[in-house]
Amino acid sequence: MPITIEPCKYDDAETMIITGEAAFAEDALNNAIFDPKQGTPEEAFEYRNWRITITKQRLSGEGKYYFKAMDDSNGRLVGYIGLVDPKVDIHAQSKAPHPDFVNMEFFERVHERIEEAKRKWVGGREDVWYVASMCVHPDYQGQGIAKRLMQRGLEEVDKVREEVMLEGTAAALKLYRSCGFELLEEIVLLDGRCTLAVMMRRAKA
Repeated sequence: MPITIEPCKYDDAETMIITGEAAFAEDALNNAIFDPKQGTPEEAFEYRNWRITITKQRLSGEGKYYFKAMDDSNGRLVGYIGLVDPKVDIHAQSKAPHPDFVNMEFFERVHERIEEAKRKWVGGREDVWYVASMCVHPDYQGQGIAKRLMQRGLEEVDKVREEVMLEGTAAALKLYRSCGFELLEEIVLLDGRCTLAVMMRRAKA
């Protein structure tokens, strides 16, 4: 299956979110913020549009590198990755009024746990990039696409010989380790139903 990796465009935001919804449909962390299967169709539509708005904000401006995996046989966007350089506070730039039914208290609690880990391992350094997001549609998983996306993103980091940090679920640990990431610590959430691995990839000489 021919897959091409190329930069994301602003107009890709909706397709990116739809792909992410499929990839994380059974993810406990995402569903604790809002589970479309438990909401009304109207809520699911509003939630999707909120996330599209945030994604468009993330695709705009300098210091953000988003790449997509395209199935050349049908023109379908099947996965993407987003990295930000150390000068960008992507959380501060991703602001839009959230729907009332979204569990923002839990969302902010998770965000603070992640920020605590960043402060612990990075502090005030300005040479550590961050993997903001990555996913591959379930129909295309297990074909090496996630690794290709990660490798393309890391090319940008290696141009400036800096480090990169991420937090991800246990399901992707093998992938991250194969790309040179080392485990720093684990963040346990939802009474143990979800664990985020905080990982770092050292700078290439």
